[in-house]
Amino acid sequence: MLLWNSLALHYTRSSLLIGGVLLVVAVLVWITWLLNVAAKASLSAFNGSPDAHQKVDLYLKSVGIRIQMLTGLTVLGGLYFAAQQFGLARAQAQASLDVRAEENRIHNIDTMATATSQLGSSEEPIRIGGIYILGDYANQSSDQARAVMEILSSFIRTSKSRPERTDDASIPLSAFEDDKFNRYSGWYTGPRLRPSFWDYQPWLVSPDTQAAFNALGRITSYDIENYAGASYGPTPIQLQFTDLKGLVFSQLQISWAAFNNDDLGFSKMESTEFEGCNFRRTTMRYVHFYRSNYTYCNFSDADLSNSGFFKSDYEDCEFDGSILRGCVIEWSYFTKCSMAKAVFDEAIVDRAEFCECSLGGASFRSVELKGEVDFENADMKGVDFRGADLRGAKNLSPAQLAGCLVDASTKMPVGQTR
Repeated sequence: MLLWNSLALHYTRSSLLIGGVLLVVAVLVWITWLLNVAAKASLSAFNGSPDAHQKVDLYLKSVGIRIQMLTGLTVLGGLYFAAQQFGLARAQAQASLDVRAEENRIHNIDTMATATSQLGSSEEPIRIGGIYILGDYANQSSDQARAVMEILSSFIRTSKSRPERTDDASIPLSAFEDDKFNRYSGWYTGPRLRPSFWDYQPWLVSPDTQAAFNALGRITSYDIENYAGASYGPTPIQLQFTDLKGLVFSQLQISWAAFNNDDLGFSKMESTEFEGCNFRRTTMRYVHFYRSNYTYCNFSDADLSNSGFFKSDYEDCEFDGSILRGCVIEWSYFTKCSMAKAVFDEAIVDRAEFCECSLGGASFRSVELKGEVDFENADMKGVDFRGADLRGAKNLSPAQLAGCLVDASTKMPVGQTR
C-alpha cells in the first residue's frame, strides 16, 4: 500500500511540474504580446512628429525593455523549474525511504515473532538460539528494547527447567557451615581441609535461563533514564519471587532490575555493573561478590549470610536490616551506605572501608577486623562490638566508640582502652 501511495505521489508531482512549466510559457507569451502592443501604441503617438530619429530611439528602447523583462522572466521560470525538480527528487527519495522503512518494520516483526516462538520449543538449543536473536534484535532496534527485556524477563520467571546435579550430590550443605577459612576463597593461604563452597554448587541454573539473563545484561540500547524518571512505568526487568539459585552475573550491566524476594543463593556476581537494583528481602546466602560495582542498590532485609565480598564497591546502597553473618569482606568499599541494624556477627573483615556509612544499631559481635578497616566519618551509634576484635580498625575514634556496646572480650583498637 505504501508503495502505491509513493508512486501516486510521484505522478502527481510530475503532473504539477509539467503544468507549471506550461503556465510559465503562457505568461511569457502574454507579456510579450502586451509589450508589443504597448510599443506600437508609443510609435503611433509620434506619427505627426517630424523627428523620425526620436521614433527609432523610442522603438529601440521599448525593444530593449522587452528583452530585459523576458530575460528576467526566463530566469524566474528556470528557478521555478529547478525548485520543482528538487522537490520532485526529494519526494522520490522520501518515498524510497518510506518503502525501505516499511520493509524493515515488517522484517523486524517477523524476526521478533519467530524468535519469541522459539522460546516455547521443547529443545533447549532452539530456545537459546531464540534468546540470543532477541538480544541482538533489541540492540539493533532501540524502540523495541524494552519489549524484548520484558519478554526475556517473563521467560526467566516462568522457566522451570533445572538440570539435575549428580556429582558430589551427597555432600550436605552443613559441610560448608561455620568454616571461615574455606569462606576466604582463593585469598587465604592457609590449609583448606574441606572443599570451598565456591568450588561446589549444589544448584545450577538451567542453561537457557542463564542465556536469557546474559542477553538481558547485554542490551545497551534501552535508555534506562526513562525508568529512573519514575513516570515511565516499572523497570522492564521484573524477576521478583523467582528461584535463581546458581545464577552467574559476569561482565553484564544490570540497571534498575527487581530481584526482591528472589532466591539467589550460590550465585556469582563477577565484573558486573549494578545500578538501582532491588535485592530487598532476597535470599543471597553463599553468594560470591567479586570485582563488581553497586550504585543505589537496595539490599535491605536481605539474607547475605556466609557470602564473600571481594574487591567490590558499594556506593549509596541500602543494607538496613540485612544479615551478613559469617561473611568474608576483603578489599571491598562501602561508601555513604545505610546499614542500620545490619548483622555482621562472626564476619571476617579485611582491608575494607565503611566511610560515611550509617551503621546505627548494627551488630558486629565476634567480628574479626584484619588489616585496616576504615570507619572514617561513619555513624556508629548503638553498634554492638561485644566479643569483636577491633585491632585492625582505622579512623574509629573514642568519640565514635563512646556510643557503642563493648564488653570484656572486646579487643579495642590500637592505642585505645575501654
